[in-house]
Amino acid sequence: MANEVVRKLPSEIPIDHCSSSDTRIWWLWNQRLAVIQSIFARTKDLETRMACSLMLTAAMTGDLGAIELVFQRIEGAPVPDEVVVEGQSMPL
Repeated sequence: MANEVVRKLPSEIPIDHCSSSDTRIWWLWNQRLAVIQSIFARTKDLETRMACSLMLTAAMTGDLGAIELVFQRIEGAPVPDEVVVEGQSMPL
């Protein structure tokens, strides 16, 4: 046990994946829930916190609106954030 490597969970999404909400959501989609929770709890970036909130809502509460929004952002072509905001209410 003395040789165990302790890996800390990240507190931010890598800067390469922060160009839009879509890239944040795509990166979070490929992470474990513990990573998303860690980033949500420790990030100072509001957009990152909102993306984490969406992913956690979809995964942990099974909110169909959140799940649908995640799939729309991942599967479809990139959607400008302004278009999403102008649409129906977002489950954040």
